Amino acid sequence: MIGVLLKIDNKNANPLFDQIMSGAPVGVVAGTENNLGGEINAKDLLPKGKSSYYTYTGSLTTPPCTEGVNWYVLSNTGAISSAAVSQYHQIISLFPNYNLFPNNNRPIRDLNGRTVLFNAQNSGGHH
Repeated sequence: MIGVLLKIDNKNANPLFDQIMSGAPVGVVAGTENNLGGEINAKDLLPKGKSSYYTYTGSLTTPPCTEGVNWYVLSNTGAISSAAVSQYHQIISLFPNYNLFPNNNRPIRDLNGRTVLFNAQNSGGHH
């Protein structure tokens, strides 16, 4: 899994996040599909430029929280608009148990002996 930390920055926000959120269905009926009418390149959601990253073996962030997942978290942050974040919260508030995670993040877990490695883009090595 690739993780990207996003910061609210209306001036520099990636417009693709707004496009996705404005086209996302607010309500979904079981057994139906929604065509959002276009294609995106997931690479366009990543921060621009070379990025170092942290890597570790962890788990999925949503139930069933399956373990043994290789995570790569970019050290560069991306920018998202406050409108896109608001739309995201409106959509996710419809999910069961949303009130338990109002910021849509799982509580921080202990390392439990896991190692977090840092890969610096310039040196290509682990630190």
